[in-house]
Amino acid sequence: MPPAEKELADLVGWRGTAQSELDWKIVENQLGFSVPESHKRLLSIFPSGTFSTFVHVWSPVQSDGWLKAYEWKVQAKFSFFSGAREALPEDYPHLFHPEPGGLIPWGEDDSHTYFWGAAKDLDPDDWPVVFLDNAGEDWGTRQGSTAEFLLELLSGRLVSDALYTEWPESNRSFDAAPEPIL
Repeated sequence: MPPAEKELADLVGWRGTAQSELDWKIVENQLGFSVPESHKRLLSIFPSGTFSTFVHVWSPVQSDGWLKAYEWKVQAKFSFFSGAREALPEDYPHLFHPEPGGLIPWGEDDSHTYFWGAAKDLDPDDWPVVFLDNAGEDWGTRQGSTAEFLLELLSGRLVSDALYTEWPESNRSFDAAPEPIL
């Protein structure tokens, strides 16, 4: 297990595994974008679920149901954020997938959405994590993998005015999500 993923699993006490019913190449072709290899490693350890009862992460290769749920999430985030950008362009300066070079969502919490900053000229493994307050009040970026971002966020090492970063040690956990009902 790579260091960041192992440290994250240890931090949240996760000893389970992730099962993937679908092939990444087929899923990526259907989604229309490549997923960073580091995120694939994360999802080989963690299934779709919730970190610290707050941060929800989706695995489109887990099952047909999760692929459909992820596709729905991507479309819903595009509809919401592109509509918000039309009304408040100064608060929502980004493009959103499927717009070329648009941000691609990989997770959310009650107040934020977590994206990859999918720049055309960068390899997916070099995409930064972009986090955006759903109300458009603040956003930020962080270089590194999804696992590194989650590890820094949940351990309290990430400093950001845009995110809740004071996680009590007693709340560090991971709960696998049930199969979505669509």
